[in-house]
Amino acid sequence: ENQKKLDQPLKIERIELNKEIKSPIKGYKFYKATGIGNGYSGSVTDKRLYYGRKDLPLHCLQNKKDKFKAFINTQEDFGQIIVVEQAVKSISKLKKNLRSLQKLVFEEMGVMVAVARGAPPIHDIGTWGVDRRQEEVLWSHKKQIYIPRLCLLWCHLMEGMIPEVLVDQNAESDGLLWLGTKESIQKLDEDLVDEINANMNEKIKWKL
Repeated sequence: ENQKKLDQPLKIERIELNKEIKSPIKGYKFYKATGIGNGYSGSVTDKRLYYGRKDLPLHCLQNKKDKFKAFINTQEDFGQIIVVEQAVKSISKLKKNLRSLQKLVFEEMGVMVAVARGAPPIHDIGTWGVDRRQEEVLWSHKKQIYIPRLCLLWCHLMEGMIPEVLVDQNAESDGLLWLGTKESIQKLDEDLVDEINANMNEKIKWKL
């Protein structure tokens, strides 16, 4: 029971930018940041766990011209995408910024696998049009898998991003798994990769 509580992701309530550091991606600002929220602290053997404020170390990649921000947490070869947002209404610029994010996370920071959620952030800047982000859409006709529309968008724009339910049937419908390199994909069983590709949404242009 304690282990389940300790494994729960931190519920971030706000994010603070701390210090600008040298950016590994040309043309972008790069910062250390802190995610502040509430979560459990202690050890598995404790009779009672402490629930209260916890800080999560983050990095922020920023393109001020496009008003693009991405906050990420990394722990060795595992990453968590906390927030991705862009105020400037341009799919081509968003794709470019996401490619830069992929380079940062997988090439510069050495992440093998990253997770994300296809859900609006706490401090939501809104959408470019009618808000249909949480509308359930069909991912696979063969398996009748439904995911939020926002998840489908991220999978469409970010090569290697797939719904987590394709790997773990018990995962939440808005969970995402980012396999951003060939080495990431090689961590999966070949039969599973073939099954994922066979059930890929028809709007997705890439394969694992």
